[in-house]
Amino acid sequence: MNTDNLKYFLAVYETQSVPRAAERISISTQGLGKAIRLLEEQFGTELFRKENGAMIPTPAAKLLYPEITALLEQEDKLKNTLHDYLRQSDIRFAVPDQYEIGYALKRNIYRYNELFGTNIECIPVSYSDPIEEQDRILLEGECDYRIINRIFNQLDGFRTHPLCTIRFVPVVNRNNPIASSSYISWNDLKDQEIIVENTEYPYVQQIIATCRKAGFEPNIMTAEGDLFAVQMVRRENHTVYFTKHASLFAGSSEQPEFCTPDLSPVISSNFIVQGRKEKWNPHFIAWLSEAMEQEFR
Repeated sequence: MNTDNLKYFLAVYETQSVPRAAERISISTQGLGKAIRLLEEQFGTELFRKENGAMIPTPAAKLLYPEITALLEQEDKLKNTLHDYLRQSDIRFAVPDQYEIGYALKRNIYRYNELFGTNIECIPVSYSDPIEEQDRILLEGECDYRIINRIFNQLDGFRTHPLCTIRFVPVVNRNNPIASSSYISWNDLKDQEIIVENTEYPYVQQIIATCRKAGFEPNIMTAEGDLFAVQMVRRENHTVYFTKHASLFAGSSEQPEFCTPDLSPVISSNFIVQGRKEKWNPHFIAWLSEAMEQEFR
């Protein structure tokens, strides 16, 4: 049953007038009359009789009034309880001040604040800081949450949850010998220069380890972002750029400038969120995880 219709019932009951009730709850008189008729159909009985222009409650309405009042008060209490739980306005989330993961995280935290009236604060941290510095920020209470994409030991007083997976794919230009292959093996990269944005990224370390396992030392080149990577891929016939923005390179024409051959296993970077137990908000974490997965899907 629509609780809005129950609120409309209370307004008519207390004012004994459809026009006054409609003005009180900001609804049209036609809409209010329709809601009351719907309630009467659902309850199977007449709730009001019109006498001398007034809406007089029937015995059935008088019986329902205290029950509906208590029900709506309980609904308001539940909403307030949930609202207080969701607010937790003193949460501070350490957000990387660069790279797509940081931008996406900040964007979705702002969305959550707008949707639920919270005031979760984004604390900028640099990914160039040593891991020990990031640990110190969390352990010394300068923030309550952070994201991390490395293997770590669970600390007492903290909870963790998978946040999102960023998948990386290879991009090559159409002059590259491997461009005509829909599937390439790690061994096919032996004569290629591999472009990445940061050799310290876990996914880059995974690439290096996999190439070594295939029997060769990869020739790693770094690019300061997508724009420089595009220039390098366009210029060289033996370069492979690993990016999660493959769709930007594929283009919309029938014969795009770049192609993205399949490489298995897919390179990915798995992020988790870590936070203090006393500040852990399951609703926030579940919502953020879904939003971030949608972001990089």
